[in-house]
Amino acid sequence: MKRFLTLLLLSFSLSLSAQSWQQLNDSLNYYLNNKNFSRSIVVGEQALTAAQNEFGQEHNNYGLALKNLSIAYRRNENYQEALTNASGALQVFKKTNGENSVEYASMLNQVGMIYTRLKDSARTIEVYNQAINILHHIKKGKDILESALYNLSNYYTLKKLHKSAIPHLEEMVLLQEEIYGKESDDYLEGLGILANAYKETEKINAAIYIRKKIAEISIKKYGATSVDYGKEMNRIAMLYESIKDSAQTEVYYKQALSIFRDHTPQPELLISVINNLADFYEIGNRYNDALSLYQENDSLIKLLKGAGTIIYITNTYNLARSYFHTNQFSQAESLCQNVYKLLKKVVEQNNPNYAISLNNLADLYVKMKNYSQAESLYAEVLQIRKAALGENDENYITALSNLARVYLGAANYKKAEPVLLQLADIAKAKAGISSIYYANKLMDLGNLCYNTLRYKEAEKYYLKVADIKKGISGDTTSDYASVAGSLGFLYQKMGLVDKAESWYNINLSISKKKYGEKNEFYLSDLNSLADLYKSNKEMAKADSMYKHLKNEYRSIYGDSSKQYSRALQNLAIFYDSWEKFALAEPLHLQVIKIDNTLYGSNHENSIKNLIWLANSYREASQYDKTDSINNIVLEAILKKYGTHHLETAKEYDRHALWAAEMGMYTKAIQYNIKSVTIIESVSGTNNLHYINSLLELGKQYVFIENFNMGELTYLKAANTVKNVYGEDHLEYANPLEKLADIYQRIGQNTKAETFFLRSLELKKKFLGSAHPETADAWTNLAEFYMNISKYSAARESLSTAMKIANETIGKESAKYGSLLRTMGTILVKEEKYKEAEPYLLDAVKQVEKSGERAWHAFTLSVLAEVYENLSEFSQARLYYEKSAAVWEATYGKNHVAYAIACQTLGEYFVARKEYTEAEKYLLQSLTSYENTQGADNRSVSSVLKKLANFYQERQLEKKALPLLLRAKSIEIKNMMTLFTNLSEKEKGNYLAEKVSLNNTMNSFLYYYPLADKEFIAGNYDLQLLFKSMILSGTKNMISSLRESTDTLLRKIFEQWQLNKTILAKQYALPMIQRRSDLASIEDQTESLEKELSLKSSS
Repeated sequence: MKRFLTLLLLSFSLSLSAQSWQQLNDSLNYYLNNKNFSRSIVVGEQALTAAQNEFGQEHNNYGLALKNLSIAYRRNENYQEALTNASGALQVFKKTNGENSVEYASMLNQVGMIYTRLKDSARTIEVYNQAINILHHIKKGKDILESALYNLSNYYTLKKLHKSAIPHLEEMVLLQEEIYGKESDDYLEGLGILANAYKETEKINAAIYIRKKIAEISIKKYGATSVDYGKEMNRIAMLYESIKDSAQTEVYYKQALSIFRDHTPQPELLISVINNLADFYEIGNRYNDALSLYQENDSLIKLLKGAGTIIYITNTYNLARSYFHTNQFSQAESLCQNVYKLLKKVVEQNNPNYAISLNNLADLYVKMKNYSQAESLYAEVLQIRKAALGENDENYITALSNLARVYLGAANYKKAEPVLLQLADIAKAKAGISSIYYANKLMDLGNLCYNTLRYKEAEKYYLKVADIKKGISGDTTSDYASVAGSLGFLYQKMGLVDKAESWYNINLSISKKKYGEKNEFYLSDLNSLADLYKSNKEMAKADSMYKHLKNEYRSIYGDSSKQYSRALQNLAIFYDSWEKFALAEPLHLQVIKIDNTLYGSNHENSIKNLIWLANSYREASQYDKTDSINNIVLEAILKKYGTHHLETAKEYDRHALWAAEMGMYTKAIQYNIKSVTIIESVSGTNNLHYINSLLELGKQYVFIENFNMGELTYLKAANTVKNVYGEDHLEYANPLEKLADIYQRIGQNTKAETFFLRSLELKKKFLGSAHPETADAWTNLAEFYMNISKYSAARESLSTAMKIANETIGKESAKYGSLLRTMGTILVKEEKYKEAEPYLLDAVKQVEKSGERAWHAFTLSVLAEVYENLSEFSQARLYYEKSAAVWEATYGKNHVAYAIACQTLGEYFVARKEYTEAEKYLLQSLTSYENTQGADNRSVSSVLKKLANFYQERQLEKKALPLLLRAKSIEIKNMMTLFTNLSEKEKGNYLAEKVSLNNTMNSFLYYYPLADKEFIAGNYDLQLLFKSMILSGTKNMISSLRESTDTLLRKIFEQWQLNKTILAKQYALPMIQRRSDLASIEDQTESLEKELSLKSSS
């Protein structure tokens, strides 16, 4: 096709006298065709002079000479000279042929091309349209008209004015068909340009029609297996993909793929088609299909392009993304590292594509939750943008925003906050304090404060944003509605229900006016208001709204839609919170059915639905069903992710929580150990997942009072934190608090206090003095001081926590309610019962609102203790029984919490001399402890001794005797387990605490001298055991034994040392890995210690 007719030189009948100009004109054409533009200008000037000499300035040939010289200047990019000569030619043709002539129109076409180069849009369009109008009028020069139409439509296309180009293109292709024929290259090219214009103006069906016409011509011209036909199949597929016609998209991509795969040699376009189909599969969540194609491209690109090319790097990135989507994380991680190395090697760092590629790679790391790698890459992009563009460039600001995003994703709020503040300052400087841009940055800061529980600061930011948006566009816009919704949610969290309701209603009113009541935005806002009523226990209002939402979603989207499924789930969860489990269950089952149809049973949504159902059964105390569903969830996770995957590890941790909640601590420990093992094998030990899993495992050991293993596990977590973050890091505070709790429990109070104080220091340093988590650290310290009877220090610490909570989250929050309860508890410990009562009554109201049943039960119990000590016994009994009822409703009878509640009630009835009730509750407490913590737990021993004392006081010594013997056996076993790993000082403290066992046994014997010989001998053995344990902590005794010449004594000592070493190693192992004869070794060690004690003392 002749795009600009630049080489079309008009021929005229020449006289013999014109031969000199003709020769020069031929030479000019020769130089133009060979792109020797500077030489063509020289010859053109000569040709112009010759034409003037031979024909004069009013002859067509003189005009043609001017035209050709204009073309030479234009090709040489001297547009002003080109315009001067073209204007002269126009004047010649106007005089010789008139304005309504092909020659004049042709010259206008040439002038249009010059104005295009001079970027004079108005004159470009004017002269092209003038040429087209002339040719339309005279109905001649179809080839010139086709060229002018082409040039004008091409100009519109370059300016992205596709709608303006279309009518000219439609006329152009009709002319091309007439002039050149249906199978001409010009006609095919014209159709292609028209199809692209239709695509750009979203006339996709018209574009598809044109492309199919091109495909038909391609078959006739080139054949059904030709590359040209394959290209059209690919283009048609892309058009169908743009209108989301998945079936036709796949058909045409596969057809293109088949053509290119069978072609020899394979064209490079095959790479593009494979990539297009892979992208299509990826967008449709067909990740395995996408992965297969990216893998094919990997081999093809290596063959056709080489492994060190940009296209190879891009495909490697695509492969990494596909491995991520198919849960093959190690392969994804490996390829990401490879992409980074290749980028460093292949692309210069000052190349804009380098920063873009790094940014894409960082985005993938964010999806993989590998925040450290993402941070590193975003930081590198930021430095590149800063050096190349400066801090005011939008690309730099985007890079800074990405860095903030990765900090927020990693919950690294300490790093995120200064970046968000910097972004707010930039927005303020660029757009001013009354701009939407600045308001949005303040909103980000408000969200950060909300996520870090700094509710009062969040409130200030949100209200400022509301003021700005109201000032800009009023209080009836979507922008204003958005911040109104955020304020509603914030006030709901702060327990300020009236304020929350007011802001939710503002949001709802705006949504209703803007979208109507049948719109998803409006319905979503209505759901927020329903959630508020649910949290405030306004159940009738909430019920009405959730039902309305369910009906509306069904009406709008149908009963098989994801929207209807979510509405059903919200209603089911509401009924769970209302304890209407019979109504909740069928809704949960319906949600599962819909989502299984929509996504498949192995989709993450379907698995989450099962977890909601399990939670519902748990709340309804249907524990068998809960266990069954949880097992189904675990099977689904294993099927989806395999045995060695982070998601599998997370599910084992969730299973551990469930088992622990049911009091199955040994099972919980086994699940936690599996989680730790998986994370270690998949991600190594230096990561937060591993740390958190260790902390969960340590918590289970503490529950069963295996403080040895708890301490070892927490120490392992603390050391891992040190390796990853260092000791001067916020993450280090968490294991410190856990260790402090253990040391407090085993009487190592100095060490416990040190760890609590260090944790507090870290939180103050990294979060600030006025932060909710800092308040938590003060609370932990207060509870520690309370437990060691330093009540003044406890109240002082707790008052600081309450002040922080009031300033950050407000007095109406559940958190503040828990602080009220703790203050009440401290005052109870101080026996200041009247002072404690108002704190506890307020705490009960707060905790009832929050729906936290466990804390509700605990608070009721403390309040009952107050009334008991105030001799208000009817109130005391009422609150004790309420507490036990809440625990039973929450967890059932086989749970530690219920065991404690029964023990407390038993002790209460003992004090009131209501012995039948007392015995009933103490026996129930014993059974609950045995079923949850095992028969050898210290809590079991404690209840046994209380029961024994109860029977002894009623002169039922025969009932008391076996209980005491069993309690002694449990205590000795626990002492032997813990004692071996304590320091000398710790051993002394521990024995001082445990000597009460000896006193208990002797006291019983004093009041019941008729006890059998076995009991009397046992008391003697117990004294020897304490003595031997004291001796085991004495260096002089060990030294004398080592120097002893008594061969028998040396052998006993060596065996005892060996046994202690074996026991220490065994206790360091998980329970499931310990040797089966451990109990016999423990018994043997005890006997050896007794013998060493006797012989050394003699």
